[in-house]
Amino acid sequence: MGKPKESCQTGKHIVLLLINDHVTNQEYVSKTFMVEVVDYAIDHISKPFLLKLVSLVTGLFSLTSFVLAFLAQIDKSFGYKAGTAAALVTMLAFGHSHLSYRRPKDTHIWT
Repeated sequence: MGKPKESCQTGKHIVLLLINDHVTNQEYVSKTFMVEVVDYAIDHISKPFLLKLVSLVTGLFSLTSFVLAFLAQIDKSFGYKAGTAAALVTMLAFGHSHLSYRRPKDTHIWT
């Protein structure tokens, strides 16, 4: 098991593994392989993954705020009560998904 130095950058690195006999200085194994160094923020959650997750959540909240503000502006423009445009959008989305995923009517499957 190995641990990178504190100065090691995150990312993929090529590592050289040498196994020597320290008395005779005879080399038994010399092998290079790829190692990915990851900086963990919390236990097994890497910092890049955590930053992407925070960005996603922030983006979703921002998009939701924008859509709700846009729908409220539509309500004000047409003089409707609050939430009418949102209800219309919800009804259209539900209707589309209902029509797309409805079960076909069963036709005499029993004899």
